[in-house]
Amino acid sequence: ATGTGTRAIQGRAQSFTIANAGTIAGPASGQAIVVYGNGTATLTNAATGTIGGDVRFTDSDPQVATSTARRNSSTTNAGRIDGSLLYGMGSHALANTGTITGGITLNDVAASRNTITLGTGSVIQGNIVAQGRGRNALVLTGAGTLASSVSDFTTLSAQGDAYTLAAGTTQSLSGGA
Repeated sequence: ATGTGTRAIQGRAQSFTIANAGTIAGPASGQAIVVYGNGTATLTNAATGTIGGDVRFTDSDPQVATSTARRNSSTTNAGRIDGSLLYGMGSHALANTGTITGGITLNDVAASRNTITLGTGSVIQGNIVAQGRGRNALVLTGAGTLASSVSDFTTLSAQGDAYTLAAGTTQSLSGGA
C-alpha cells in the first residue's frame, strides 16, 4: 500500500478477523492494519507472517472524529510485526511469541480489561504502556528477557521457567484499578 492515509487493511465491521501467514505491507513508516468502531477484532500472525507497519485496534478512525464505541480485540503474534501496536478503550488480549519492533500502547478506560502475555521467544523492542485506568495484566510465560520498560499495569505475573528484566528497563505497576 502506498500514498497518504493508505493502509493495507482497514475496516470497521462488527466482527473482523485477520489471519496472516505471508506478508501484509502498509506504507513506509505507516499503518498496516487499522480496525475501528464498535465490535471485536481478531488478528493471528503465524510464525511465517510479517506485518510491515503499525497495527491499530481503536474505537474510532484516527484520521477522523472520536467515538465512544468500544473495539475489543485478540491478537496472537508468532511472526514479525515491523511497527507498533495501539489499542483503544475496549478490552484487549495480546499473546506474543514473535517479534514486535515497536511498542505497545493501551489507551484504556476504567472498564478496560487488558492482558499482554509474552511467551518464550517474545521480543518487544519498544515500551509497553497503559494509561493505568483499567485492569492491565502483564503475564510472562516460559523463559526470556523483558527488554521493554513497562508502565501503568495493575499486575505482573511470571508463570514460566525464568524471565529476567533487562538492565536499564523500568516496570511501573499500580497494584489495582
